[in-house]
Amino acid sequence: MRHILILTEVRFKKDGLKEKELRKESGSSVELKLLDSPVDRKKIEQMLKDKPLGTMLILYTGGATRKLIRHAANSAGFSHEDVRIGKIYTGTYRIFCSQCHRINGKASLEKSIICISCGQHLEPSDHYSSFHDAYLGYPIL
Repeated sequence: MRHILILTEVRFKKDGLKEKELRKESGSSVELKLLDSPVDRKKIEQMLKDKPLGTMLILYTGGATRKLIRHAANSAGFSHEDVRIGKIYTGTYRIFCSQCHRINGKASLEKSIICISCGQHLEPSDHYSSFHDAYLGYPIL
């Protein structure tokens, strides 16, 4: 059984708690930690060094904090595959344009949009990129 550590900022606590309940139902050992603001990289590194080998890390944080934790996790020996990004809904979805690679904001994934940079008509998909923190927008021809 894999140990799971969920790190969340207070503003995303509800998302983190939902994730914890889902993971517990599957029989995993789950731990939820609320992060202080601002996040101290050294504290994060120390916390992660004490975790068992193979721990999965799930993040419910904003972009800058997420980047800092990813670097701390890599320093503590976590692989890229051990760190997952929890999906957070903040009122706007981010859509990645597959044509020009610009990020567009959108209130819904239901309807197509026009890219603000290149003007390409895009169909939002359910393919989520944790690297871009956005959903992929396919071109409509």
